[in-house]
Amino acid sequence: MSSEIPSWFGVNLVSYFFYNYQMKSFFCNRVDSTNLEAKHILKSHKSKDPFWVIAHEQYAGRGHENNQWESNPGENFTSSLVIFPLKIAAFHQFQLSKLVSLGIKDFLELYLEGVKVKWPNDLYVGDRKIGGILIENEILGEFLSVSIIGIGVNINQLEFVSNAPNPVSLSQLLGCKMELTEAVKLLQSRVENRIESLS
Repeated sequence: MSSEIPSWFGVNLVSYFFYNYQMKSFFCNRVDSTNLEAKHILKSHKSKDPFWVIAHEQYAGRGHENNQWESNPGENFTSSLVIFPLKIAAFHQFQLSKLVSLGIKDFLELYLEGVKVKWPNDLYVGDRKIGGILIENEILGEFLSVSIIGIGVNINQLEFVSNAPNPVSLSQLLGCKMELTEAVKLLQSRVENRIESLS
């Protein structure tokens, strides 16, 4: 695990992460789950600043109700965002799910029409699933203290072999391969823009 930009993301991402938004990012070559990796980092992470965990390969990602998330190495967006949403009451935690889903929808609508959110976890284009989220919250008193937001979006994967219903990727729908570095930048910025409304 490293906080340095790995070669498989491309050098253009350096300015985005470290000069524009000042949000720390941990890059992992291969993990079982970015949410689990985020939990490991939290054990030694003393700051209350948000951070990303981004994986080149996630081999045991989970979706809603423990469904497995299929993702080929280096082809998709597999990440977790950790935030400390101290102003959200526990009984309003759906607000966080809504903001993150709308941020992903904002990104997809840069390229596609017909994007819809299947509340509370999934992103669809027509009847085909292109992305999903898995949020794990910790509660302190009446408020959320930590939220680990797992995000998976299919970017460049062309073949899906699991029994997931109707998966699809952005490149399949557009008929061309996406520049992953640029897609990552845009997706993260749209999610961050939505999350900023919490502050």
